[in-house]
Amino acid sequence: MDAAIGVQYDGGKYKEVYSIIDSAYAVLRASGHVYNFEPRKVKLDTGYHLTWDILQKVEEERHEIANHSVSHPYMPVMSMPNLEYEIQKCSDDMEQHLGVKRILSIECPYGVDNQRVLNYAFKMFPFVRNGLRDNFIKEILRGEPGGPVSKDKSYVQWQRGPLSKTPLSKMEGWIDTTMEDSAWLVLVFHGVQGIGWEAMPEERYAAYFDYIKSKEDSLWVATFQDAYKYVRERMNAKVRSKSGSGEITVTLTHNLDRSIYNLPLTLRTSVPDTWQSAMVRQGEAKIEVKVKREGAMAFVQFRAMPNGAKIVITKVAG
Repeated sequence: MDAAIGVQYDGGKYKEVYSIIDSAYAVLRASGHVYNFEPRKVKLDTGYHLTWDILQKVEEERHEIANHSVSHPYMPVMSMPNLEYEIQKCSDDMEQHLGVKRILSIECPYGVDNQRVLNYAFKMFPFVRNGLRDNFIKEILRGEPGGPVSKDKSYVQWQRGPLSKTPLSKMEGWIDTTMEDSAWLVLVFHGVQGIGWEAMPEERYAAYFDYIKSKEDSLWVATFQDAYKYVRERMNAKVRSKSGSGEITVTLTHNLDRSIYNLPLTLRTSVPDTWQSAMVRQGEAKIEVKVKREGAMAFVQFRAMPNGAKIVITKVAG
């Protein structure tokens, strides 16, 4: 019913909204029942309830648990006090039960792109899945047609949301397109094995993830917030290099909040054409890498932490 009301509300059909609400109240009054909100327990096919302990184990395995509100309402029709409660209470519960010190991302229910809702979400979270405000990213929401192509943006965030009848071949095509166009693919699933909206069978998930696994040499699979962290770090990074005394020194910095933006970035640094291998050191960490070549350019590729120690690159003898 939330979705039905939301569609009519967004279309400015307020009489229809009142009619839907009135019909629901009529059914409630006729039943004689009084309904009190209680937490919903979800019984999975594996024989256990989804609990905070299970979610904590999932979070400890480096999956991201994000804010999705308390009761999954259609937020554009809510007053600000209720909207704030839905979001803040969800974060409070997650911090209490999961031990997460700070919830960094949110998906407003129904993929809402209402500006009043988003304005509040952006105040609360650095990463909002319903809308982007970075001018270097083009956003294509899951309900929008078209592929991940942009002539004037550095990144394209391409959201796709498979439904219960979406064929596996189409879903695999999203992966192929992502690799061809170097897009940021955000997959939005809503249910599994009969639980949730447009739930897909477990077998299709397994086949899909196996397909993604088979392409792992050409893909980076990450949580939403880690992908977003990387993109923002890269777009705000400053790299300086200096050669001398048989070594190359590189400094990598950004001016973002270091308590949030703490992922290593991948760098390419030019080296003399005569080098075959190089040792890359940053602080106590070091790694030997092969020199790669593209045309007349010789370079090494490696990962380094922004705002860390200087990176020192030296030739490996032999």
